[in-house]
Amino acid sequence: QPTGLAVLGQLGLAEAAYARGSRISRLHGLSDEERVALSVRYPAGRFGVGIHRATLFELLHGAAVAAAIPIVTGRTVTASELAPGGRTLCFAEGAAAGPFDLVVDMLGARSPLVDAPGRTLAYGALWTNVRAAPGFAADMLEQRYRGAGIMAGVLPVGLPPGADAPHVSVFWSLRADRLA
Repeated sequence: QPTGLAVLGQLGLAEAAYARGSRISRLHGLSDEERVALSVRYPAGRFGVGIHRATLFELLHGAAVAAAIPIVTGRTVTASELAPGGRTLCFAEGAAAGPFDLVVDMLGARSPLVDAPGRTLAYGALWTNVRAAPGFAADMLEQRYRGAGIMAGVLPVGLPPGADAPHVSVFWSLRADRLA
């Protein structure tokens, strides 16, 4: 979304994200009766970028390595605390690190890094990424709905690492208690 793209711009990574992702200019959703349920276009000059998570990781990791930022693995983060000069990370074994100017939390709704973890949601989604087939618009998040309880969609995500053709994320939303 535009806010995330602004952050990537500040990190000098926006152009790489544009090149590897898919510019999304609109969102379009149809009901199972083929009625338009969602039709949204970004204002002129604005857009989102559909990007594969591995591509975004590769861009951020590459920038960290290029900037000689130390990367430490094998530690469990249990909390974060606001400290003078930034944010400190707390680890399971009792140690801490920081303060940091930026902490990227990708742990989801139940992350230990937020003060009030989100409630468990009734709905989730199953995702997979596949080579884009002919017929899917490269600039559109497309969804289909059956009532309020069933939704499937396709999001163009550009070129994942190692791919030779554009890919899309295909997702199916369902109630968590119906996963089986």
